[in-house]
Amino acid sequence: MRVVLVFLLLCQCGARGVRGGLSRPETRPPPMSGRRRRPSAAWWRSSGASCSLETSVKDSNGKVEGMRADCFDRDSAEFNVLVASVLADKPKVAFNAALSNAGNIGPYNVDVTLKYNKVFTNVGDAYNPATGFFTAPVRGVYYFQFTASGISMGAVGVHLIKNDYLIVYNGQWKDVLGMEYFTNSVILELDAGDEIHMRLPALSSLYDDVSSRSTFSGSLLFTL
Repeated sequence: MRVVLVFLLLCQCGARGVRGGLSRPETRPPPMSGRRRRPSAAWWRSSGASCSLETSVKDSNGKVEGMRADCFDRDSAEFNVLVASVLADKPKVAFNAALSNAGNIGPYNVDVTLKYNKVFTNVGDAYNPATGFFTAPVRGVYYFQFTASGISMGAVGVHLIKNDYLIVYNGQWKDVLGMEYFTNSVILELDAGDEIHMRLPALSSLYDDVSSRSTFSGSLLFTL
């Protein structure tokens, strides 16, 4: 996607450069004799243009016509500024963590914040395993997913909390011993500084071990 965006912007700026008087060395195709022939790819590469797009389309009569879009001199100052701005680093935010190796967690008489302390990925350091909180570094749209496992009889459940507000509750009642799982996900628009965390509801339990059965992950989809 970024390559396409760069190409389109370069072509647009190339058009502006022509209107504004941006000059580049004039190049002409090699002389042709006899039957008219198309300039070679080597000539286009040596012509001083930064890029070209060649394709074929059919008009309403079925005639095949060549189309070519030019960009401008790759050594121009405008070109360099444009590339630098388009390819500048954008925020990169992604994390993935598992709960613990403790086995059963809960039940407790009150809600408890879950601290997923087995961190596998934390690009951007927006997730804090010491507190269990994810803090949005920029305004944007984020994707979050969690998987919860339970082995004991009774309630198994989790809350996903945005700031102090409940966004998602998932839970189930287990009548028998045995491992069970559930997974859910959500896409949220967050402002910079908004916090997301998982909570264990009162009287519910979870299970995790070295197999990382209960996990929490999130990533930035795009900025706003």
